[in-house]
Amino acid sequence: MPPAEQKTFLFALCGISCTAEEINSATGQYLRRAGVPEDQAREAATRVQALLPRGFSGDPAILEGMEKRAREQRREVKKDLERTRAALAELELPNLPEGMGLEDKEAVEKQLVELEIEKSELLKAHGAHQAAEQNITKYRGKINELAAEIERLNSNKAGLEREVAGHNRAGLAGELDRLQERLEQLTGKIAASDRKLAALEAAGRAKHAVVEKLRAFDGRCPLAPEQIACRMSGSEVAELVNQLGSEINAGSEKMNQLRASLQKLQAEKQDMQQRITDLKHTLSGLDTARQELRGLESAIDGAQKELNSAWQEVAAWEEALQKGGANPEEIDRLQERIVQGREILRRLEVAGYGRRQARQLQQDLELLEKELAVTERMVKALGPDGIRKTLLGDRLAGFTREINNLLTACTEGRYQLTWQGDFTPLITRNGRALPLKLLSKKRTAPGGYSPSNRHS
Repeated sequence: MPPAEQKTFLFALCGISCTAEEINSATGQYLRRAGVPEDQAREAATRVQALLPRGFSGDPAILEGMEKRAREQRREVKKDLERTRAALAELELPNLPEGMGLEDKEAVEKQLVELEIEKSELLKAHGAHQAAEQNITKYRGKINELAAEIERLNSNKAGLEREVAGHNRAGLAGELDRLQERLEQLTGKIAASDRKLAALEAAGRAKHAVVEKLRAFDGRCPLAPEQIACRMSGSEVAELVNQLGSEINAGSEKMNQLRASLQKLQAEKQDMQQRITDLKHTLSGLDTARQELRGLESAIDGAQKELNSAWQEVAAWEEALQKGGANPEEIDRLQERIVQGREILRRLEVAGYGRRQARQLQQDLELLEKELAVTERMVKALGPDGIRKTLLGDRLAGFTREINNLLTACTEGRYQLTWQGDFTPLITRNGRALPLKLLSKKRTAPGGYSPSNRHS
């Protein structure tokens, strides 16, 4: 049986158990007997009770584990205490500027604000002076550009005006209307001549076809050669052929005359179309030129207004320039004072932070020292000389005497039961410790144990 189970077994055999309230009460009584003030004893007792695990069943063997946890808490507190002491020792509190204290921080901040405002005003004045010089240069350059632009626009305007003045737009427009009317008439005449020529050509082709058939006449009717016999004689046919030939020749002459007339009309139409195109181009150019003139006049007007505005700007900036500006050297001297003030403020802030940090570390140190005292009391109360003697030692005394009386009778005094500091049972033979290997357990009833008949 492992040592922990041996203790649990023997405590159960002796009927020893304790409640959380008994552990709390025993801890408080023990510490008060040791001279610990009432409030500190009560706090340590509450902390000891808090070490009990959930589901605690009253087994007093748990006290050993509670002592270990208390020691662990004490060890962690000691580590934190050492770290805090080391941090406090390493903390270097910066020196304050000579003749100044932390109470001067607000005054330094106020003075810095005033210096910054003064510097801002000087910078504004200096900036206004520089801006005046830059803007005067800028607007004078703009004036030169605008003057050159106005001159260029006026030159272009004069050229367009000369171009427009050389043409009578109303006369050109009237001529265009007459030409278009004439073109429309000419187009109609050409169309009529085309139709007349087409008719003459169709009649000529028909007469040629008749002549061909008459020349091939064999006495039968050309329309129904199988049914009807033609009454025309050969001389009559010949006469008809001659007549048709004369008509064909007359028609050819008319067509030639008509073709020549059409050719002249087409040439006239082409010439007229070209004249119309030229007139439209001229009129379009005149309209474009007039539109450009209106645009130039608008541009010249806008440029003139912009030029007048630029002259006004120059006058305003020259007036601002005459008011003067801040001296850059004065601004530099003021900046040096601001830099020095910021450094003083930084040192004051660092000193203040360092002192606050030192106070916090000192407070942490005091809290940790109090915590260490509490854990020391907990360890002492849970140690071998603490509440275990009250809760275990007194209750085991009668059981120990009875066992030793039996061992003395059975072993002639060679074997004896004693308890170690942690209340682990120890069997000695002739004063020499023996391992408690043969202590065993067997279930006799739910929740109960009985020792075996074998002994060490």
